[in-house]
Amino acid sequence: MTPTFAPDTAAAPDWARTKGWETLSWGAAERALGDGWRARAALAYGTFATDREAFVFLDNVSADGVGTINASAFGETNGRAVSGEGLLERQWNAPYGPARVSFAVIGRDQRSDLSDARDDTGGNVTIGEPLAIADPGAPDTIAARDAIREGRLAASASYPLAKWLLVSGSVQRVHYTKAYTPTGTSAAPRTDREWAGHLAATVALADEISVYGAWVTGLEESGTAPAIAVNANETLPALRATQREVGAKWRITPEATLLVSGFDITKGAPGFDNAGVWLLNGTRRHRGIEASLVAPLGPVQVVAGALYLDAIITEASGLRAEVVNQPRWRGSVNAQWQATPRLAVDAGAYLLGNAPARRDGTAIIPARTDLSLGITWALGEGETAPTLRIAGSNLLDNRGWDANDDESLSAIESRAVRASLAFQW
Repeated sequence: MTPTFAPDTAAAPDWARTKGWETLSWGAAERALGDGWRARAALAYGTFATDREAFVFLDNVSADGVGTINASAFGETNGRAVSGEGLLERQWNAPYGPARVSFAVIGRDQRSDLSDARDDTGGNVTIGEPLAIADPGAPDTIAARDAIREGRLAASASYPLAKWLLVSGSVQRVHYTKAYTPTGTSAAPRTDREWAGHLAATVALADEISVYGAWVTGLEESGTAPAIAVNANETLPALRATQREVGAKWRITPEATLLVSGFDITKGAPGFDNAGVWLLNGTRRHRGIEASLVAPLGPVQVVAGALYLDAIITEASGLRAEVVNQPRWRGSVNAQWQATPRLAVDAGAYLLGNAPARRDGTAIIPARTDLSLGITWALGEGETAPTLRIAGSNLLDNRGWDANDDESLSAIESRAVRASLAFQW
């Protein structure tokens, strides 16, 4: 019998919460150049900080649900990010419809000062028992600086080859540099230079029905080796990810649309080798079917979705394993009601099916349902009025676990409220 790591009383203590803030400022300018050409420039600057961040997790969990309870607390973390884009684009009317070509230069620079961690252990505990462990306290020292710098040169185009056929494609040259530098040390940055891009085609079978196919390839960050690895804090190469997708779109009514697609995603997978080195030593494949329906229900706009996912890791040795914490089934329903011209209310329900807690499938995390509720309130008239957003998540205060790549278990975040205030000028 496969054991189930049931939630029961598994909830992070009240002190295991994250408190922080972030800001984002952006600006853009656009100018028409004639003959369908336009130029656009945009710049964004953001800052982020957490006063403290804490986690409770179980290591070395046995088949009967007994593991070692640990806690980690991090002190103040600060960071900033700058991004910019320059775009030159032309649009014109081709014989069978609108066509477009564009050229872009995109850049991003992000720096984060990461707090040291303070750890504590509470000995063995059985899943289902209260997670009684004291707050280890938060240190006030900086452990490392994490820096990312990325630049892209991109060209893209779309063109209708017939009334029923639209093709599009893009090519990008990506320069990606990441450096994780512990305090008091020097670490050589890791640089990757790769090509990325996409090809896609859409075929109109009727006025209301179309089918499409797409191929996309690009890079994803793979992070750094964990502290328990032989090569702790080493920056791994960026992951090469490739996605293939086919789908169909049906406009049932002018307001209601159904979308069904099948996808196959492959990318590198980090993990430990036999010597305890954390490296890219396998391939992760996500294959699935996704459906979504957008439709009005009186004054409420409803978006419903379902996903079936088959996620597998193939290690360098040829051994196949399940991807932990990836439910085979997911579902969601989101609704938004524009109560007044300045006030919108939204709610969501999210169903996560059973998920593997171990790569060999010998333990599972049971299904759970999460509820969310939020309001968005414009504090004035016009497009530049400040906007207040308040959102609550895990309203049922579910108790349970998420599985990590190293097969440890983390107590899920308890009921939380987040607020943001946006300005435009």
